Amino acid sequence: MPQQNEFVPHLTVRENVALAAWLKGVERRERRTAVDAALEQANLAELADHVARRLSGGQQRRLCFAQAVVHRPRVLLLDEPTVGLDPAQREGLRAVLAAVDDTDIVVSTHQVDDIDEAFDTVVVLHQGRIIFQGTTEQFLGLAEPGDRRGERAYLALAPDVNA
Repeated sequence: MPQQNEFVPHLTVRENVALAAWLKGVERRERRTAVDAALEQANLAELADHVARRLSGGQQRRLCFAQAVVHRPRVLLLDEPTVGLDPAQREGLRAVLAAVDDTDIVVSTHQVDDIDEAFDTVVVLHQGRIIFQGTTEQFLGLAEPGDRRGERAYLALAPDVNA
């Protein structure tokens, strides 16, 4: 799932997910079922017949998620999945991600405040090098409890980061 929303604005939500299924090689006889399952998984079934451009920002991110999972990937790569979302939309997307089964999820993000609940492993890259790899608990343990703990843990690892 790319950082920027990628869909055909004048198509419906269902049509966009069906197009992604076709592009990803989902067999024609399985496509309707796969599209319906992806819409359910993204909590978009009730919006399936809405034109995509009329969705809210959070709904558009969930549409992109549905497009990404329609072919039931073993590994799901998400680039900045919560960028531009308000706190309620971010929570909604995290809930959708938490419900994913049988798929490993890799997230590239600068939103380190999102990691406390959603992920079990953290890898921190700085200037192209791995500077931390461990559990979320270990990562957050680099900072004292309190607000913006993820940010403070990251800064403990890479104090020379320019703001």
